[in-house]
Amino acid sequence: MRTLEFGSIRVTLDTEEETVSLLTALMRHLGNKEVAAMIGVSERTVRRWKQEGRLPCRANEPVMLADLLLHLAPGTPRGATSGRKDG
Repeated sequence: MRTLEFGSIRVTLDTEEETVSLLTALMRHLGNKEVAAMIGVSERTVRRWKQEGRLPCRANEPVMLADLLLHLAPGTPRGATSGRKDG
């Protein structure tokens, strides 16, 4: 059994295969449409938030699922994600 922590998110997995599958899924990049559907806003809003630096990525890059989850997690300080907003 293995427990993984991502900020305030804690997941316990039974097998190594589950661990690899979860990490692979978390490293997946999301398009604007997927991000919009996940957080309940329009794609236009997602594009604007990227431009404004309100999402954990550069303006024209996809958002990594793990970064988005950390960014949205309650109690996670803003800027604590691994997104590459600056240079």
